[in-house]
Amino acid sequence: MKITISVDTGEGPQQVTTNLFNVITWERKFKRRAGDLAAGIGAEDLAFLAYEASKTAGLTVPLVFDDYARKIVTLDVTVRGARLGNRNRHPQQAEKGHQTMSAELRTEFVGAADAIKALRRLDPDLRKQFTKDVKEIARPIVSAAQNAYPDEYLSGMTRTWAPRGRPVMPYTGKKARSGVQARIDTRRDAHAVIAVVQRDAAATIIDMAGKRNANPLGTALNRFGQPSRVMWPAAERNLDAVTRELSAAVADVMRQTSEELR
Repeated sequence: MKITISVDTGEGPQQVTTNLFNVITWERKFKRRAGDLAAGIGAEDLAFLAYEASKTAGLTVPLVFDDYARKIVTLDVTVRGARLGNRNRHPQQAEKGHQTMSAELRTEFVGAADAIKALRRLDPDLRKQFTKDVKEIARPIVSAAQNAYPDEYLSGMTRTWAPRGRPVMPYTGKKARSGVQARIDTRRDAHAVIAVVQRDAAATIIDMAGKRNANPLGTALNRFGQPSRVMWPAAERNLDAVTRELSAAVADVMRQTSEELR
């Protein structure tokens, strides 16, 4: 289980990421299980994980944990891997190729994807229910993104545009809103348990135009905000609550499939 923590012990904030052994060390000290973290993490728990992760990272820390804890000025969990991006292309290329952009919420539980796949073998009906539950958990992000798309942006976007024969425009608010979807991803090379994606080409371009390099389209759209204009702000506003619920759901699946995965 990986948790990225921002910790400042008086020398400026530093980010450290836990590994599995750090979590095992925490379990031994506090006589608790990793699954308990999904229900909430206390300040001492977080400080201890930051302490162990700092040692793993080769940072200089006091020999005694309590001495380290006394020095902490700020301590925050960073949601690792929450990002808005294109899987295969840079954002400015997406403006031409209209690839799907996705806001991805990653739960860094070791073995999460395998657990979800095992659930399909053990109980297909429960796997279907898990999919429904996860999509419901992601609903705040999906709804926030859908509600952020207006009926129209720039006047020229009502005209047809199909570069190389691939339809991109016109933009319509209805298509943009229906293009926002949540899905589960357990492919071998996937790190996300859930991804909230925009599947409408026009909405994708509007969201990210000008992200990598300034261009006339991006400049014209900056009146509606900087890229990402819709998807990332929608995720950011709801990220903490969604991540907590998602972590709990994944932890539950891992408990149910633990014997199968041994």
